[in-house]
Parts: sequence; structure tokens; C-alpha cells
Amino acid sequence: MKSWTSTVLAVALLSTLSLAGCGTNDKAAENEKEPSSKTVETKDNKDAAKPAIQSSESNQESNKQNTAGSENNPKNQESVKSNDSTNSQTGKRASTNDSVQSKDSVQSGNVRPFEKKIQYSIGGQNKTDTAVLEESDNQGFSLYVLPHYELTAEEPYKDIVYFKDKDQLFMRIEVMQKTQNWNTFKQSAFDQLKAINDQVKPISPPNTTTFKNATAYRTSTQDAVVTAYVIPSNTHPIKITIFDDKNSSHSDAFLKMADTIQVR
Repeated sequence: MKSWTSTVLAVALLSTLSLAGCGTNDKAAENEKEPSSKTVETKDNKDAAKPAIQSSESNQESNKQNTAGSENNPKNQESVKSNDSTNSQTGKRASTNDSVQSKDSVQSGNVRPFEKKIQYSIGGQNKTDTAVLEESDNQGFSLYVLPHYELTAEEPYKDIVYFKDKDQLFMRIEVMQKTQNWNTFKQSAFDQLKAINDQVKPISPPNTTTFKNATAYRTSTQDAVVTAYVIPSNTHPIKITIFDDKNSSHSDAFLKMADTIQVR
């Protein structure tokens, strides 16, 4: 009896252990079949990324097609060229305006127009002519010279403007040098006229911007009239001596040209 009972208990124990082992194997098999949540999420993310990549590739392809279409479309090319041309012209206008403004700024200082209209009288006749700007390399001044007259250097620190048809009629221009004294320079005008004729008299200078503060003297001979003007200046005093005929036919023309003198 005891032997049978022991046999039954042993069989029951073996059955229990067998069942327990089967359960463990089944659970391990189930775990192998079911993927982890992290693996599922990674797969889902990859699947979600595919449409985005496909959309980006589609946009790139669309841009290429649009670019190709724009290049192949003559109207688009003309529009681009037109815009480029407009931008270029706008830039040129801006550059021209800057250049014009810059030129105007300079002109207000030392640069002068090439030509100028001058009204004057000669031989009792009123005239208006276009005078041309000329510059003295001898003394560093510029003035407007009327037709039929010419500017030339006479000697160092002396220039003359003479009448081409009769060069005995001329105007001498002298700019006072830094080494010269003002009183001596002024007195020299009187002394030069006195050397021509002892009868030298003061006269009133022309009422112009250049001559209004000048000191003026005049003398004459049988055939000529000689007049000297000494023009004061803080920087460049000037002496003008005009040799004219006895009727002073060209004096007004010489004075109008002298009124345009500017010293650098």
C-alpha cells in the first residue's frame, strides 16, 4: 500500500513540473512573436518620414520644372532682361545724379563754365558776344576773353590781352607777388603813367564788384590814352593797365574782360 501511494505521489509531482515547464516555454514564444513597443514606434516613425521625403523630392522636381519652364519661356526671359535693364538704368541715373551734384559742388568753388555772354561797347556800338574762358599759366589766373582778342604772356608775372587787328591796343594784367609790398605795388601804377606823361590824374573806377574799391589813374598822349587800376585784395591784389586809342574805343571791352578775372 505504501509503495503504491509513493508511486502516485511521484507521478503527480512529475506532471506538475512538466506543466510548469510548458507554460514557461509558451510565454517565451509569445514574447518572441510580439515585437516591443519601441520597435513598433521606430517602424511607425520611418513610415511617417517616407511621405515627407517624397513630398520634398516632389517639390524639388517641381522647382526644376518651373525653372526649366521659365528658361524656355521667351516672355519670362524678356521680363528678366527688362528688369535687369531697368535696374541698370536706375543705377546709371543715380550715378549721373551723384556726378552732377558733385560737379555742382565743385563749380560753386573753382570750376567755371567754359563760355559766358558779355555785353560791352566798342567804338560807341553796344555788342553782346560769347567770351571763352582762358587761363594764364604765367600767373595762375583765369578770365573770359572776347572774340578778336587774345591772351598771352608778356614776361614773367605779366600777361596781356590784345586786340588782334591792332596789337598796340592791349590790357596788361599783373598779379602782385608775395615778395612785393602793397604800397610799392600801388605806387608803381602811378609811376608808370608818369613816365608816359607828367600829367597824371586820378579817376573814378568802374562801379563793379572787381573795380569798386580800386585806385585809378589816367594819362594820355597825342594818339593814346593809358589808364591804370590797382585792385586791393587780402590774397591777390591786381594791377590793370589799359593802352587804348585816343577815343578809348576798346576800354570798355578790356574792363568787362578784366571784371571776370579770378586768381587761383
